[in-house]
Amino acid sequence: MEDVKDNTAPSSSGAPASTPTPKKGGAGIWIAFIIVVVLVGGTVAYTQGLLGGSAEENGVLLDESLDPESPVATVDGEAITIAQLQVALTQIGTAMGANVNDPEVVLAVLNNLINIRLLENEARAKGYTATDAVVDAEIAQIVDAVGGEEEFRAELANAGLTLEMLREDRRSDILIRQLIEAHTDIESVEVTEEELRTAYDMIFGDNDDAVAYGDVRDLLYSETRQQKGAAVINAYVEGLRAAADVTININI
Repeated sequence: MEDVKDNTAPSSSGAPASTPTPKKGGAGIWIAFIIVVVLVGGTVAYTQGLLGGSAEENGVLLDESLDPESPVATVDGEAITIAQLQVALTQIGTAMGANVNDPEVVLAVLNNLINIRLLENEARAKGYTATDAVVDAEIAQIVDAVGGEEEFRAELANAGLTLEMLREDRRSDILIRQLIEAHTDIESVEVTEEELRTAYDMIFGDNDDAVAYGDVRDLLYSETRQQKGAAVINAYVEGLRAAADVTININI
């Protein structure tokens, strides 16, 4: 059985807890993308069937009489506050026009916050860091990618983000990426030719008008590898959650 590998990925190695550093290059970018798929994509997918109007129409996220610093959940004794949940809900509403008053959307977003907190705490416990210099470098790459400072500021505003919010998001991603790279088998994920052929057959079957296998092989490879990588991260998150003391304090 032939294994189809990503030649841009370095060999798998665990970063030492004493001086961990984020990896760069093809593998790191791919892993960062899979983390987004798992932690954000799960919430997005969950809300796809729950859309209802614009973010403005769905602006009443939670009871305004509640103390914003009250915990909606605790993770090993650390609080996730109403204010933090509301920020996350606002971002989903702005990005998708999602009905952020829907109880299922609220629960999906809250569970996403819990999983992120678990991963961040585990990364810090293992000695991983995300220095200001590393965060600044990632922000600079984003600025260049969108075409300059003016375009960057416009993109932030459109997303309902401040620079500080983006910095904290990047810091979290850097921490989690180091953890996932070093403590899962994600860099060893491989896709076989047999898996690609099976995926092709499931999509196109015996359709005589189907696009040729060779024309979609790269796309099938990317999607199959993404799915397998997501499964690795999901399993790791589930293990952390099973070992943690997680309490949800609101009735949804």
